[in-house]
Amino acid sequence: MKYGRIFSQSLVVAALCGCGGPSGSKPVNPTLVPEAVGASVRTLRVVARVDPAARAVPGHAERIGDRVDAASDALAGLLGLRLALVQVVYDPVPAGALHEALARREAQAPDPQADLELHFSVAPLPPRPAMADLVQSRYLGRVVALRGLATLFAPEDQEGLHRAEVMAIQHGIGQVFGALPSCQPGVMSSAPAFLHEVSLRFNPLNLQLIRAHLSLEPGQGAVPPDIARQVDHLLAEGVREVCPPGVLDRRRDLLAQVLEPAPPADPGEVAGLAALAEGRDEAAFAACEGPATRQPQSPAGRCAGVAAARTGRGPEAIRYLRAWLAHHPDDGEAVLLLAREVGKGGDDGAARALLARFVEAHPEHVQARINLGVAMARLGDLAGARQHWEVVLRQAPDNADARDLIEQLPR
Repeated sequence: MKYGRIFSQSLVVAALCGCGGPSGSKPVNPTLVPEAVGASVRTLRVVARVDPAARAVPGHAERIGDRVDAASDALAGLLGLRLALVQVVYDPVPAGALHEALARREAQAPDPQADLELHFSVAPLPPRPAMADLVQSRYLGRVVALRGLATLFAPEDQEGLHRAEVMAIQHGIGQVFGALPSCQPGVMSSAPAFLHEVSLRFNPLNLQLIRAHLSLEPGQGAVPPDIARQVDHLLAEGVREVCPPGVLDRRRDLLAQVLEPAPPADPGEVAGLAALAEGRDEAAFAACEGPATRQPQSPAGRCAGVAAARTGRGPEAIRYLRAWLAHHPDDGEAVLLLAREVGKGGDDGAARALLARFVEAHPEHVQARINLGVAMARLGDLAGARQHWEVVLRQAPDNADARDLIEQLPR
């Protein structure tokens, strides 16, 4: 580890004591470090959090330091962004699934010493992992969750392992600063590009996106209008470099909320939302139906759909909820309501498809996965239903619904 780069050397030295010798990591691969672009723009203070399984790896802290230093070299050359490891912290519980570890840490208070947190785990990998199985982070988030990659490499290929784990750090940081999944091989590829002989670089669009976001703080959670305009302009020209296209559309929709001031609230919408919150569903539907017809993507559309479902107006509920979800696909409550309504109408196949798409995008959503299993069971796929309910019990071991449903399946 290059200690001259560390903000608080004493903290890291203390963390490394008794952790074993060097891991055998090799220097950063030259393909990761292009010619420098000038003086460093900024430095991010990094805290590494290590779960119990990762802590058991001999020389883990030194290895983490090597990876962070190498990622810092690569990002400094490309973007003028450096990483300074200030502390290694040991978490008492296993990280579990990466998306769960990410959500759990983001829900907690930020570490005051860190601009960015890297969480390291060595949980088992699926047989054919995607990058989402190896690294997880969020746009403008402050946490990157990483899984050790040693099982993907032969023991003698320490250089390949080093290169891959450096790329994973870059991938996670790239997502924080606005980079999008790429159709092309490289750092932001949705597939583990390091398993193939390709140049592990950011594509031009993602380099531009990261540079546009570099003045923002990880965890800031909001894009100022001037940066939103710049990023939206970049995305308007980068369709062919982004996979899948829906990712780009969702990012542009998010930016549009910053760029387009919300229209004045419709009085009917205001009254309807108040009635819905108070449980006066008939009044809510009566007030929201008019503005929902004019602007189905507005909160009035959601109000009308929810109130319709609660008052037994199945066709209206389906119409308004579908229109709302076309613009707000991450609304889990609306997805569950719509799936229930189409299922009540006898279309279990449509309910399954709706829930499957949502669970794919939100694998941590327990109730959606339970309901997906129900839809699959009603269609005769008992094995598929059991699989989803077992996943729920791994995510939430105390979930009584999933346990009861599994016990009702024929043995």
